[in-house]
Amino acid sequence: MNLSDDIGKGPFFSLKWKVVAAVALLLTLSGLLVQLVIRDRVSSQFEATQSAHMQAQLRSWQALLDSGTDTLMQLATFIPRLEGGHDGNDLRDAIAAHATLLNLEWDIQQLAFHDMQGRLLAAWPAAPASAKARRWVRQAIATGEPVSEIDCSRECIQYLTVPVRDRDERRQGILLLGHSIAGAILSFARISGAEIAILGRPENEPDGRRTVLESWRRTVPGISNPERSLPLVRTLAARHRLEEVAAKPVLFEQNGHWYQAALREDPRHDFAYLLIDEVTDAVRDIDRTQSLILGITVTSFLVTAALLLLFLGQPLKRLRRLIAALPYIGEHQHEQVRRLMPRQRTPLTGRDEIDVLGQNMEALNEALENAEQARAQAEAHLVWLADHDPLTGLFNRRRFQKDFEQMLDQAVRHRQSGALLYFDLDDFKAINDISGHQAGDALLRLIASTLQEIMRSTDVLARLGGDEFGILVARCGRDEAVALAEKLLAAINALEFRFGNQRHHVSCSIGIALFPEHGGDIRLLLANADISMYQAKQSGQGRWHLFSSAEDYREVLSRRTLWRRKITDALREDRFVLHFQPVLDLERDALAWHEVLVRMRDGEELVPPDRFIPVAEQNGQIGEIDRWVTRHALRHLAEHPHRALSINLSGSVVADPDLPDWLEREFAEQGVAPERLIFEITETAAVENMDAAVELIQRMGALGCRFALDDFGSGFASYLYLKRLPVDLIKIDGAFIRNMLEDEGDRLFVKALNEVAQGLGRLTVAEFVEDEATLAMLREVGIQYAQGFHIGRPAPFDDDTA
Repeated sequence: MNLSDDIGKGPFFSLKWKVVAAVALLLTLSGLLVQLVIRDRVSSQFEATQSAHMQAQLRSWQALLDSGTDTLMQLATFIPRLEGGHDGNDLRDAIAAHATLLNLEWDIQQLAFHDMQGRLLAAWPAAPASAKARRWVRQAIATGEPVSEIDCSRECIQYLTVPVRDRDERRQGILLLGHSIAGAILSFARISGAEIAILGRPENEPDGRRTVLESWRRTVPGISNPERSLPLVRTLAARHRLEEVAAKPVLFEQNGHWYQAALREDPRHDFAYLLIDEVTDAVRDIDRTQSLILGITVTSFLVTAALLLLFLGQPLKRLRRLIAALPYIGEHQHEQVRRLMPRQRTPLTGRDEIDVLGQNMEALNEALENAEQARAQAEAHLVWLADHDPLTGLFNRRRFQKDFEQMLDQAVRHRQSGALLYFDLDDFKAINDISGHQAGDALLRLIASTLQEIMRSTDVLARLGGDEFGILVARCGRDEAVALAEKLLAAINALEFRFGNQRHHVSCSIGIALFPEHGGDIRLLLANADISMYQAKQSGQGRWHLFSSAEDYREVLSRRTLWRRKITDALREDRFVLHFQPVLDLERDALAWHEVLVRMRDGEELVPPDRFIPVAEQNGQIGEIDRWVTRHALRHLAEHPHRALSINLSGSVVADPDLPDWLEREFAEQGVAPERLIFEITETAAVENMDAAVELIQRMGALGCRFALDDFGSGFASYLYLKRLPVDLIKIDGAFIRNMLEDEGDRLFVKALNEVAQGLGRLTVAEFVEDEATLAMLREVGIQYAQGFHIGRPAPFDDDTA
């Protein structure tokens, strides 16, 4: 079929001319846009410069007025103190003797002396006619302090009333001095090159001076260069309302010259200062700049149009070859695109845009294909993270509970028995303290790999948190479970773990619970297995214990009752202690806030939280501890107003509807701004009760508190959860931070998480920073805050080091 048949019978308009027309329109619009943008930028810059200039001139004018006040004050100190017993005649003779000198040398136009009852004793050249001056005399009598004011009722006079004291510092009377501010007006015009006018109000003029500015209802009692300035003022008043000039500087033209006027009201003196500055040269410079830009734009348009006509002939033929392949890119048929793309050529005239377009299409096709593969891998990784512990690669608590529900349901349905083995490592904290968290991480990975070699593919193996592990074995009776526990103990005891120069013995304590024999739901079975593990630890390290409802509960409940009583006594006797760990602002390299950590004093021992917090959570006392910590943290903030703190909240507060109201009362009672407090809640606690968590964060955010999502990445690490939870900060779990230097996967995860968090408007905090190299990498990645032993260990507050 002929191509012309496809075009139809309508008029033909060449693509070349369509492109030229389109480009011409685009260039025209672009040129206009550039003109508008540049005009706006130049105008804004001009206005900002002139506004700053006007403000500087107003400050200069105020400085001249202040100088006048200083001059009057200096003169007042030179006038001799009046002796007690001087009568009015003596004062009048003394004033008359020096009045001429004061007028000629100091420009004094009014001098008067009043006694402490306000009676005029002497005056030159006559008694003050201004009612305001008499009021200021009474003010100086009442306050005993100098009063400096300006009165423009008749002419603008600057007055100073000063109490006069005898040699015994007793007030003898009030000295009133006044001089005209005409000298200040002339000095301002001479120094600044601008004109100034003082605008008064007709109702303040007792002699009925004619209103000069009818439209403004203002008089002009003082003005510089009136022959030149007064016509400008009249023109300004005719064209602009007084409110416009008072709101911002205005630009106006007269006789081919441009001027800018600014008005500042002086409510204390009931008049205003009007500044007028000629800006003709600046306005003309702006016009010349805009004309030059317009000429450049038009020239560029003409040259571009000519070049388009010259070069658009032959390249259009090659463009058709690319059009056929283009739709397949959008359909993600990347192999089809590669088959349809024309070969890249090297013409004698050199490669042009069409060749670049073809190359770019190939690159785009390849980039999109790679991006789709990377996205699929990232989605798969996120799905993997939702079910796995990133440190060990084992299942996490979420996946463990999910599989546990299915396995328990099958065991009940088919009347089969299964086993839950719950264990943690003995003295794991000591290994962390001696060799550092990196040693602890290495040990956890070693344990995970050892367990995977022992367990069957049908068994469920998970890291439940910290150094705690769980194993589910289907169709397993008492004897099989005990045999598996002993096998695990032997395998772990046989491990030789070395880190650096330290050699550590490894052992674990295992609690065993059979299902459904020892419980019909997951929570109860986990609790019973936990009890059994505790019993195993009591028997010594490297032991297992099978749950027995007849024996175990009594001892465990006894111990829990003991700890419950200890916690109750500690709350009553105020024996909890706050420690503070610093958080570093990486952008400013300065302290940002401190995280509050709680300890319990038991006799001479300072009990760490991992020993009493789990008991408090089981006994329902954790809410009281949360409120104790919050209340004492607020007291600390009230005593140290320059500090900010973050507080860890337990998962139980998510369902506490009274917490925001209680917190609001505490803020009011302590007088602490809510913006200084950050609440932290773990990712797992938030996700387990998402709706309640969102409501809590929103209600406490309304008070002004900030919220941080703690241990992010250790649980579900879902973008959906991150987007839905209205938190301010994301605390990246330390499992990803510790190995950033060696593990590229952790480094990429931290970088990606930081970019996602910042894209959602969240700030990021890195936990467990233990060396300078990790800190430098966090800065490189773009993390905003960091926390860890390298920055500072938790410690009681010290005023000398805070």
